[in-house]
Amino acid sequence: MTLSSKSATGTGLNFTAMKHLGMSRGFDLQYRLADKSLQLFLCVGQEDNRILVTGSTPFSRQASVLNAIDQLGKWGQNIQLWMVSEKNGTITARTQPVNYRTYVKPYYGKLTISQIAADQPRMTYAGNGTGRLLSKPINNRYYFIYGGKLETDDYMRGFDCTSFPMVLLGIPKIEQPGYGKQLCEAAGAEQCDLEQLKSADLGKRFRENTIPQGLYIVFSAGHVMLYDADKNMLYEFNYGGFKATPAGQRQLRAPQDLWWVRKLKEAYRPSFA
Repeated sequence: MTLSSKSATGTGLNFTAMKHLGMSRGFDLQYRLADKSLQLFLCVGQEDNRILVTGSTPFSRQASVLNAIDQLGKWGQNIQLWMVSEKNGTITARTQPVNYRTYVKPYYGKLTISQIAADQPRMTYAGNGTGRLLSKPINNRYYFIYGGKLETDDYMRGFDCTSFPMVLLGIPKIEQPGYGKQLCEAAGAEQCDLEQLKSADLGKRFRENTIPQGLYIVFSAGHVMLYDADKNMLYEFNYGGFKATPAGQRQLRAPQDLWWVRKLKEAYRPSFA
């Protein structure tokens, strides 16, 4: 039941806004309730899609608010929120609705290459340096975040070349400027005598499939890719979103025409499934 079929009623309750303070702080609700003995609920789009506010804090209610929005299924859209107070199961007051812009659809899959590639709607390439990350799992799903806050723009629902391997390899943060070398250090990727290769030389290695079996991070001063030498496949986020390319077919260009290849531990193998 939506609010359109229920008018505001009662007194002693006022609600003006909900604001997300960040994943570490939760949802702030700006309201006033005169009678503190009443139970208070936040309704999300529908009267029966609600969460108990009484006794909660911005952080403790975060998972419940996220779940209510997900149950509504309206992501990256304006929805209506309102509050009701109750006594012994009877509504004593209902506020006027307020508009709230929801976050983009969360990611429901596993953190593997195949499931990220198959996600719908298809993840975008957010742009170099503006790739989004994923939250820790909440309600068995992952939320797209930037600077610790929920992403609300569908166009930015995706990664850049660096945030993709960060998410896949479980790296929550690297310091600025976020170069491939820093990613390798965070992931524990080791040198393997494939340093400062010219594009032509690396391309030849890919075409001939002569890099030893294993998992790798391949990076230049301007781009980062993941490489599975067992399959001779490159994985990346670039213009158009996720791309999987037979390595021998990938055209290589880089600042200073230099590439580095660092080997990952086999413990990361499940992420490459």
